[in-house]
Amino acid sequence: MPTEPTTEEISTAARLKAIEDALSDGKRRMDAFETELKDNTTATLANTELTTEIRDILMAAKLGLKAIGAIGSIAKWLGLIATAGVAIYTAIYAMTHGGATPPSPP
Repeated sequence: MPTEPTTEEISTAARLKAIEDALSDGKRRMDAFETELKDNTTATLANTELTTEIRDILMAAKLGLKAIGAIGSIAKWLGLIATAGVAIYTAIYAMTHGGATPPSPP
């Protein structure tokens, strides 16, 4: 003949059930956290790749602008040297030709 469970046995069974439910809920939440963390890691890696590409493009543009700036500086100095050369040539020509200016090119 089966015996009726005592109040203590019912209380213990209820406690074990509550513990198992809490552990099950905790496992479900941890699994959700892991999934979210994996998704976040994937998104971060994609963002890092994009950021690296943008940085590389900006560095290339910066280098190109420095090169253009250097070419501009060289052109400026060449222009100054050419102007000085023409002034010297004109002065020498004028001294050797009785003050006449050099003829204009055709």
